[in-house]
Amino acid sequence: MIYRFEGILSEDVYSKSDVLFAVGRNNIFNLMATDTIKAKCKSETAIDISFDRQLSDDFGFDSKSEAGLNSIDFDTFMETVYSPSINGRWFCISDLSAMNKKQKDKLLKYIKDPSDNGVLCITSTDWMTYREWENNKIIKTSKKVNLLDLSFPTRQILKDVVKQMFEDKNIKVDNSGIEAFINRMGNKYDDYDNVLNDIADAYDGSELDAKSMKTYMHGIENYSLDDFIIELTKPLSSSKTNNKKVLRIMMMLEDEMGAADLVRKTLNKVDECIEYRKLINSGYIPIGIRFFFNDVINGLPESIRDKYSKVKEYTFRKKALLASMTSLQDWWYMHMILSSANKNVMISEKEKDLYCQKALYQLCTRTVLTKSRLNNDIGVEDIIESGLDSLDKKKYIDKNDS
Repeated sequence: MIYRFEGILSEDVYSKSDVLFAVGRNNIFNLMATDTIKAKCKSETAIDISFDRQLSDDFGFDSKSEAGLNSIDFDTFMETVYSPSINGRWFCISDLSAMNKKQKDKLLKYIKDPSDNGVLCITSTDWMTYREWENNKIIKTSKKVNLLDLSFPTRQILKDVVKQMFEDKNIKVDNSGIEAFINRMGNKYDDYDNVLNDIADAYDGSELDAKSMKTYMHGIENYSLDDFIIELTKPLSSSKTNNKKVLRIMMMLEDEMGAADLVRKTLNKVDECIEYRKLINSGYIPIGIRFFFNDVINGLPESIRDKYSKVKEYTFRKKALLASMTSLQDWWYMHMILSSANKNVMISEKEKDLYCQKALYQLCTRTVLTKSRLNNDIGVEDIIESGLDSLDKKKYIDKNDS
């Protein structure tokens, strides 16, 4: 069966799986799933026979491994799994990216008839590697072979997962503390565990609320592309954006993904906001008042109705709200700034990166555009020529003649 992110907290997923695929770009969630099912492979009546190395080898477990668990490599698992173990169930975890063609062929054959003598966990953070397995007919219909797609956690499920992570470290935290943790960490999911360990080291035993959580996480900052876009739309101050925070976010994201990639992704977001802002300006999407999602979708022009009907309600409302945060004129100005970085295609990567850095800085420090300035930038109007023309029409009047 195929499960989405909420399956990570489902007991059925683990209790019914002889083979579990835990896939998604964030390895922390994949490991959480494999650790959960790994614990279920331990024998409730573990036999400690580690004193006899020969006996350990004969019965198929490592004498140095933890009692009640038989953790073995993929090839050994395939040779051994059809024979029951006296010390719990056989357990194997293998990364798809590290498997060769012969091993993948064995895996494909094994999932047709897996043994309940062991549990095989397959992980991957590379979508190009695991996407074919998401479409596998055997996995889709099997009750013993399950796939957890852990790519996109919903907010509520993420809160539940984080709560569980705190509980595992014996840290008491209320809902506001969990919210504060997630807001500060953003989508840096693979860093969650390290930060939690730091909090655990300094933990004083009291229940953590939002205020105390911020104290524990002082100095930790993580931002997403959405945070960057939102900060770009903040009200302008003294003819310039309040650019201290937005520049800090820009530099962090630039270090993470590179200037060219940040420009490309930001431009895609801006173009999307332009489309939503057009619908707002045309009166199709109301802003500032409550509205029914289905009524708005049904009221859209027929040519675009099908496109937006496929967007989830929460996503539609979120994008519409973001688009409403600044004017269509300002969105277009952002589009022009970012597009200018990609005009020169016949240049080196180093030069392109420099253009992108300049465009990002200009984006974060842009000034308010008047209508004539905007028209000048997009080539509709030449404000210098217009100014000279108006000067030509001024008449000289000699005061002595009056």
